[in-house]
Amino acid sequence: MRVLFTSVPLVGHLFPMVPLAWALRSRGDDVLVACPTERFSTTVTTTGLPVGLIDAGIGPDEYAKASAVEGAGEQLARAIEESGRAWGVLSARISAGMGELADDFRPDLVISEPCEYAGRLAAYERDIPWIEHSWALPGLPAYAAAARTALGGATAGTALPAPSATIHPCPPSLTEDPAAIAMRYVPYNGPARLQRWHRKGQGRPRALVTFGSLLLDRAHVDPRKLVTKLVESLTEAGFELVLGLDEGLAASLRPWPEHVLHAGWVTLNLALPHCDLVIHHGGSGTAMAALVSGVPQLIVPQATDQFVTAETLASSGAALALTPEEDAPDVVAAHAARLLSEPVFRKRATELAAEMAALPSPALVAEKLHIGM
Repeated sequence: MRVLFTSVPLVGHLFPMVPLAWALRSRGDDVLVACPTERFSTTVTTTGLPVGLIDAGIGPDEYAKASAVEGAGEQLARAIEESGRAWGVLSARISAGMGELADDFRPDLVISEPCEYAGRLAAYERDIPWIEHSWALPGLPAYAAAARTALGGATAGTALPAPSATIHPCPPSLTEDPAAIAMRYVPYNGPARLQRWHRKGQGRPRALVTFGSLLLDRAHVDPRKLVTKLVESLTEAGFELVLGLDEGLAASLRPWPEHVLHAGWVTLNLALPHCDLVIHHGGSGTAMAALVSGVPQLIVPQATDQFVTAETLASSGAALALTPEEDAPDVVAAHAARLLSEPVFRKRATELAAEMAALPSPALVAEKLHIGM
């Protein structure tokens, strides 16, 4: 079987599909990952998967801008709609190139993540079945609804084609889609190396702190002051910290105080089992990797689907969520302490980890896809 995976060029969108892509390839299938930017093609090939480049002259910043549309509370629906329109515009720009790639590769199946629409249109136009592979939790229907208006003529006046199936790699109790294909979430975070610091120290609870670039790039926040105050508040609260921060920012903040380690790009599946808590921005990859490890989470969402992830996990009892207005360092430290002092959060996180571990592996899902084809 020949399988084309399509994703926008952002790691949070591609990486959740890597385990299934490898499961298919390991059983002998021909797998290709469509990539719309030259720069991101290196990220794809680093996964060990072959890439099909679609050069539409789109800069990587355009995709980042579509992803990081801020808006909380009453503005959240507007932010999701704006983000969905942006994904639609970008998909329209690569639609012709995606069709050419499909004609060259001749896939039997297309698998797309929730914000990439050119792949599913190419599949629909060629009568090829396609599957939506969510990042973890089910994709937001509002994304596709807004994207359709931006796609214009690419949809030929019809609704975006419905998938042949959907895959949600998350605990079934966190989704209301009984028809979806359940699959165990297998964390993939890029090249990994086990470091000695993964061994937990003694005496202090360890918190992994990673906010990507979204929180630290907010225009009204000085990232140096924010990180300095956050580190100060958490260490005073008795935590040992592992910081997953951009190296450029970290360099301006050294030397770090005692009980603080800057780890750069953190390999979550190796680090989280040695942590008592993770503080993050609501990225689905971080959230699901923490669930796999049974680690309580403190989530401070900033944009679009991060708020949905935060609300879902807080409702599950495995996390606490703060609004952007509540992300002052002393408030973060107080909620972090609560997550450790109240056993119910660890208990619920452990239950969800067990629920996830009981799901079919990507290898079993790959076999199921063959039977279904």
